[in-house]
Amino acid sequence: MELFCSPLLIDQLTEQSQSTGIFAILDLIVLIQRHRETNFVDWPKGPRKPGQFQKPPLKGLWKAHTVPQGLGDFAHNLLREADQRWFEKKFDGLSADHAGGVFDEHLAGKLANLAVIQGITNRGRRNNLTSGHWLIFSETPFGAFYLCRAHHEEDDRLIFDRVRKAAEVFPNAAFPFDTLS
Repeated sequence: MELFCSPLLIDQLTEQSQSTGIFAILDLIVLIQRHRETNFVDWPKGPRKPGQFQKPPLKGLWKAHTVPQGLGDFAHNLLREADQRWFEKKFDGLSADHAGGVFDEHLAGKLANLAVIQGITNRGRRNNLTSGHWLIFSETPFGAFYLCRAHHEEDDRLIFDRVRKAAEVFPNAAFPFDTLS
């Protein structure tokens, strides 16, 4: 099966702010291509396995989490982990131990260890290190079409509009959204 990349995706990958992740995205595309024949059953431990969107307007399209790159993605993982229940319990425990209200180097070190070391370790253990970005692609009878990047926090409609724009250069591809009303 053939592989196609949209000009929009190429533009996104070559923007100055995204340039550090170009090779990571290309590696991800190669990984997807290697494992799509088995429906990702043999997907390696590490990056999260690609999955399909389940709700319109993106239903039928695929997303793959991009591998974390750089400080921004590191911060994204820390913030997501700090929102977990285990973190809140541990933080409350540390706060109770230091009820005297003195914020010293010892407490700062414990908090840093909790937030950074334990947080990233836990996310890695759960195979949940993400960049906050997706690579959006489509499987069609004509091949695999890698359309664009998107961010978790973007509205689905905005992502869909970008996907549609990226797909315009492939008029005969028969994308899943072509059948949606």
